[in-house]
Amino acid sequence: MFRVLPEPFDVANGLLTPSMKLRRDEIVRRYALEIDAMYQSRSRPRRTQEEASGWDDSDNVFR
Repeated sequence: MFRVLPEPFDVANGLLTPSMKLRRDEIVRRYALEIDAMYQSRSRPRRTQEEASGWDDSDNVFR
């Protein structure tokens, strides 16, 4: 999952150092809501392989 942010990471907005390294603490502080939202959307229960493929035990010819 990804999000498109409204501004680029730049030295002027404080998200990059002068040597173009990420200021991770500032990024996490500024975009905490977006980061949390991405993890929330991943916390939904995943479907099993059988559910995803439509596999039914009654169709199992290898029993």
